[in-house]
Amino acid sequence: MPCAPLRLAPRRAPLKNGGGTKKGGGMAAVDSGLAIPGRRLRLQGWTLFSFLALAFLAIELTLAMRLDWSQPEDVRWLMGMNWRLAAPYFLLTFTASPLQRLFPGRVTRWLLANRRYLGLAFAVAAFCQLVPIATLALRFRPVLADIHSASSQFGEDCIFLTLVLMTVTSFRAPGRLIGRVVWQRLHSAGIYLLAGLYAVSYVYFALYDTTATYVVLGAAFVLAWALRAAVWWRRRAEFGGRRFIWALAGLTNGTMLASWSWFGIETPARLGTVLAIASTLACTMFLGSLAAAPLERLRPGPATTWLAAQRDRFFVAFAFALGWYLAFALAGRVTVAPAPLPALPLPLAVAIAAATITLGMLLVLGRDRRAGREGFARLRPVAHAALAGLLAVGLVLGRGSG
Repeated sequence: MPCAPLRLAPRRAPLKNGGGTKKGGGMAAVDSGLAIPGRRLRLQGWTLFSFLALAFLAIELTLAMRLDWSQPEDVRWLMGMNWRLAAPYFLLTFTASPLQRLFPGRVTRWLLANRRYLGLAFAVAAFCQLVPIATLALRFRPVLADIHSASSQFGEDCIFLTLVLMTVTSFRAPGRLIGRVVWQRLHSAGIYLLAGLYAVSYVYFALYDTTATYVVLGAAFVLAWALRAAVWWRRRAEFGGRRFIWALAGLTNGTMLASWSWFGIETPARLGTVLAIASTLACTMFLGSLAAAPLERLRPGPATTWLAAQRDRFFVAFAFALGWYLAFALAGRVTVAPAPLPALPLPLAVAIAAATITLGMLLVLGRDRRAGREGFARLRPVAHAALAGLLAVGLVLGRGSG
């Protein structure tokens, strides 16, 4: 799943017999339960995967035998139960790396070494959803249509598709086919999307249904994100370049996915709320890119120097937020809210013009990175001025019409 396991080579030392090496015993491991064949912890690797997958399938089969498949409510209950039962597998996968970094030891080392197999066991649990989904599609289509009446469900479908791709590329041949860089980006993005979906869902449920299951799962995912945040904070001195753009992309995309899931875009009022969040986020990221250089000149120092070095990353995050705004605005105009739209924070024409300039700048930036040119730096002041003018006019006129 998210990352291939570390291959821990057992440390070996000769067993001494008096003053020499014991013959016939060969090389034996030092006092480590993972090293000596006779004492090695067997529950790891594919054995661990088999145990976890069979345990889940046994529970799934028990629930399926007791279920009334003629009742769509029971089928929907099984879908929710599957995600709850799979949550511990995902939590172990998601927290393996930060736990090892924050609390290094034998248990966390074992957890990190078996992260791939924990992730694959979670994938087996997640794919058990296909049976109840197929049942709803074949026997209770109105119920399935009702589930997808919430537009956020389409986002969850995309995340499920990402999980499929992560699972397939967890094996050697497909992983080599897509390359190491794409593999890392796919698995990093996928695990954060899944963690965000789980966290938003169970925190939301815990706020409105204070049953023990939802409260415990919601708190567990908040703690998991806190562990990740603690690792990021410890590595804050390295917080720049690709790390920073990944953080900004995660913040931007996570905020918009959470807004979409929480508010939805099924009515004009809800759509207006999500668009307002997207426009606010886009303007904030653009200000970070626009104001970085002037701040460095006015107040030179380590903070402003670092900010100026990251201004292109703010511009990329602005592109993400503006893309979300356009996607939701166009979806509302065409399909989601065919009734008269609310007044948009940014008129659609202004947003499209800003997106066109932004896309052109991103293409220049990509060409510069490949060819070692500086076209983006020369065009940046002109693009900043054009985008600042468009956003200023758009925010003034935005509440006029959709």
